[in-house]
Amino acid sequence: MFQDAATTPTKGAIDPLPPPAQLGVGPGIVGMGQLLAAFAVMGACVAVHLVGGFALLVRMERRVREAQSRSLLFGCALLFKLFVALMLLHTAQVALWALLYRAQLDWDFDKALYFSTITYATIGYGDVVPPEGNRVGAAIEGMSGVLLLGWSSAIVFAVVNRLFSAHRERAGAREA
Repeated sequence: MFQDAATTPTKGAIDPLPPPAQLGVGPGIVGMGQLLAAFAVMGACVAVHLVGGFALLVRMERRVREAQSRSLLFGCALLFKLFVALMLLHTAQVALWALLYRAQLDWDFDKALYFSTITYATIGYGDVVPPEGNRVGAAIEGMSGVLLLGWSSAIVFAVVNRLFSAHRERAGAREA
């Protein structure tokens, strides 16, 4: 119940910082290697999304022009295909992060994929947590996941906007 003066912090005293390993920084070069690996995976994810998203937009542009002479159901089917394609792109990106966690943390792929999915989507249940010193990659994955999911939302918005424009033009042509 009582503490001696040697273990009781004095009022206004500043506690010294804990060693770097307790701060989650990792021991120098190892921590830097983890950080570089996380940025490399993030770069690969951006490349996957850039190439895949551009290919989708090019393909969708042709299909949207086709939608001008087709039914609204054709446009709905087109959107479904877009959602599936975007989900496949995100799944590939989540798998890249899972491979990183598998390599760095020696997790089985199922656990790494589960953790990567909830981190990428920023759900963060907290039931699976990397050990201290290995958490920076997860933070980078969460930030990149938010940006890449937002990018997908912009792609969907662009396609939906063009589909509705085509539908309005078709409806306007019928009235004239």
